[in-house]
Amino acid sequence: ILQTRMRVARSIKGFPFSPVISRAQRRELEQLFRDCVEDWNDPATAEDDIFNDSGLRGGTYIRVMDMTNEQHDDLIARHILFHDPDEYNISAGIGRDWPDARGIYLNNIDKPDLMIWLNKEDHLRIISMSNGGDLLAVFTRLSRALTKLEESLKKRGHSFCMHPRYGFLNTSPENLGTALRASVFVKLYRLGQQPGFDELLDRLRLEASSRFKNSKSSRYTGIFDIANSERLGQSEVQLINTMINGVGRLIDLEKRLERGEKVNLDEVR
Repeated sequence: ILQTRMRVARSIKGFPFSPVISRAQRRELEQLFRDCVEDWNDPATAEDDIFNDSGLRGGTYIRVMDMTNEQHDDLIARHILFHDPDEYNISAGIGRDWPDARGIYLNNIDKPDLMIWLNKEDHLRIISMSNGGDLLAVFTRLSRALTKLEESLKKRGHSFCMHPRYGFLNTSPENLGTALRASVFVKLYRLGQQPGFDELLDRLRLEASSRFKNSKSSRYTGIFDIANSERLGQSEVQLINTMINGVGRLIDLEKRLERGEKVNLDEVR
């Protein structure tokens, strides 16, 4: 495992979703977030252990409009910043007024392990990551950052959008429920080229980011971003366990292929 990432999508109650939010409302949401950032650098919270382990302290909010072209391209190349909207986002209204009132919070400019995207597709996407496979540390940091973010919002009279049956509500239907995506970057050089690989992922309730396969702009690397494919109807722990168990099966199959064994993916359940 090369890297572990977990992210959740959150929307703030009282603000329209991105396809219909106005420029003024988006700017109001940005100002609310910037006010929350001030809490995270308040010396009065220096003794708060949960705060200190959340990854929020000492960070910087950067507006996309204030970035240089070099900084913008570098953050995208390092898979830290979101891409500019494509034609589908634009047609859906998500890219309206781009990049006005969009930005990113980084707890460390050079090597962040906690990031928050603002006004991309959802109001907020909170991302925790780490090199290697320490899922517990990544999940703990994400959970504590969410707790402190929610506290800052409640202090200002705001809260996350939540439905008693469907869970957290966001722009995309795939981000209902927990809205959690737990993923690992893992090298499956041989397995990824086997017939039936995509079908195997479906059976394991996993998905692979297209960024690492079938790319016309770069050669095949065998590195895949593997994540849970489900968000709704299960707890965060259940979703993470699904990803852990599934990735374990994939790594075992890759090792068998490395040893020269023949593997029929259709028989793997």
